[in-house]
Amino acid sequence: MHSLAPQVHGVALGADLVFLDVEHDAYVCLAGAGAVAAMTAGEAYIDTEDDALCVALGDAGLIMPERTGDPSAPRLMAPPAKAAVSRRVAPLGSVSRALWRAHLDAALHYHGRSFAHLVAFAARRRRALPSPEARPSDRDLEIISAFDALWPWIPFQGRCLKRSFMLLSVLCHSRSDAAWVFGVRTYPFEAHCWLQIGETVLDDSLDHLAAYRPLITL
Repeated sequence: MHSLAPQVHGVALGADLVFLDVEHDAYVCLAGAGAVAAMTAGEAYIDTEDDALCVALGDAGLIMPERTGDPSAPRLMAPPAKAAVSRRVAPLGSVSRALWRAHLDAALHYHGRSFAHLVAFAARRRRALPSPEARPSDRDLEIISAFDALWPWIPFQGRCLKRSFMLLSVLCHSRSDAAWVFGVRTYPFEAHCWLQIGETVLDDSLDHLAAYRPLITL
């Protein structure tokens, strides 16, 4: 059994293995490699007897050169089972300060920054991941609804990464929190991210996320 390199995350999708090198913001998809290798211990370790595969993974910097035991691995968030729904919207003024601070976070830690910087920033400011049994509070749902109402007016919206970064920042500055989940799919290959509290996704639909497998949970 080999440990993935510290900056690498991996996941098995059917017969394929997908790795993300956070430092280089690069994905590697090994089609059919699941036939000779398995991801174990929270998918932070790879178990294989295929020497050629080990050499290739080592040369690519995806695994540690030495074999390791079976340590406890970082927890991955389970795929969501429900979507957040709120009939109430927090007064927009009540989230304006949190939104202003989220814009400041984006200016300092998003725009022009590497993916590795985003991951490090999220890890630094987090006290602990929300429990898998946690549920969004009524206040959480109201904040999310207010954010959804304001989002069309926010400039430079970008892709899902920017939206989830901003919403997570708004929640954190409102004394709440959520797990930031990065997932992948294959055929076609695509990466995506979303926010989750327990089994509830906050900013996407279950239908859309059904094809994705969590790869990183921050």
